[in-house]
Amino acid sequence: MITLEDCKEFAEQNGFELSSFADKIIARTNTNNGFCPCVSEKERDSHPEIDYECPCSLCIDAVNSKGHCHCHLYLKKK
Repeated sequence: MITLEDCKEFAEQNGFELSSFADKIIARTNTNNGFCPCVSEKERDSHPEIDYECPCSLCIDAVNSKGHCHCHLYLKKK
């Protein structure tokens, strides 16, 4: 289970900010057993090389290149 405090700490460590919807995204992540709520179990199973547990292994690169992670929990600072 991830908490808002965990997410804030990760965001600060990586120079990100949290979405204004962070509490809702975290709740969905926790009901999805800690996995990114935007990724289906089928997708996770078909890509075992990717760790989709929040924050997923794609998070940092996605925020730096796209401005946000897959589920929009973490955002590039403006």
